[in-house]
Amino acid sequence: IWRPLIEGLLPIKKFTSPYLTILEPIPLDSATQALAQQGDELYELNEFLSWMYEPIERIEPYITRHLAAHDVFDTHLLRKGKSKGHKHQNQLMKLVDEALGLLIDDNWRLLYEERLRRHAALFQVLGREKEVALIRAVAAQLHPASGVPVQEQAFPRALLSFSIEQGPLRLMVESLRSGEMGTFPPEFFS
Repeated sequence: IWRPLIEGLLPIKKFTSPYLTILEPIPLDSATQALAQQGDELYELNEFLSWMYEPIERIEPYITRHLAAHDVFDTHLLRKGKSKGHKHQNQLMKLVDEALGLLIDDNWRLLYEERLRRHAALFQVLGREKEVALIRAVAAQLHPASGVPVQEQAFPRALLSFSIEQGPLRLMVESLRSGEMGTFPPEFFS
């Protein structure tokens, strides 16, 4: 619902809204840096569960490798066996490390830094100041001028990890979107 606003796609007429649609960047001082290291906590908020790496085509090889690395039928054992869960997590982190180096560039960082500041503006309208502070800190750290390597940032790591793990579901949704609606029974959508 908020995506057109976050992307800046909606035409905003000057002086028609009492609210800011994007917050100004904040400097990355030591307090902001410490807060930004909690950037993975954004995925505890429902509003961020749709935030995945885009374009999906670029992350698809990592999703495929992730699926191939573990037996889908053994996933119920992950809760019972710590060693299998550790192995699964280690494989995922190796993929995330590789993807961070190859998929996250300065253009991506600038795009998501702006999206974060737009999202922070929406949270500010809602009076969710704690979340606003976290989002702004993550945006400040994500900006390429911050000097913080993306490999040391919690938010991009969480985003890629979430995207790789949730990717199969997203790929199914994408394939349904591109399919013909006529192939479904008419009562399916009623």
